[in-house]
Amino acid sequence: MRELNSTEVAVVSGAGKIQDTTTNMFGTLFSNIYKLLPLSELGYTADQVRTAGEDMGSRIGKTIETNLNLLRDKIIAALDSLTS
Repeated sequence: MRELNSTEVAVVSGAGKIQDTTTNMFGTLFSNIYKLLPLSELGYTADQVRTAGEDMGSRIGKTIETNLNLLRDKIIAALDSLTS
């Protein structure tokens, strides 16, 4: 088994953090909106609204992470081409 370099360690240790953060952030945001607006009159429960926010946040976070990983891969490939 080989030792991971610093870039690989950063990728592994940071995996999912953006997605987790956006999931929690949007879940909380939607919960707060539920408290402010009469959404229960529309037939929604607090759990349904929070879950919808978490789902949206998860999708946004996943998209951000995917794009950051693609950017990282392009930068690494560009640096590798300069050194070879």
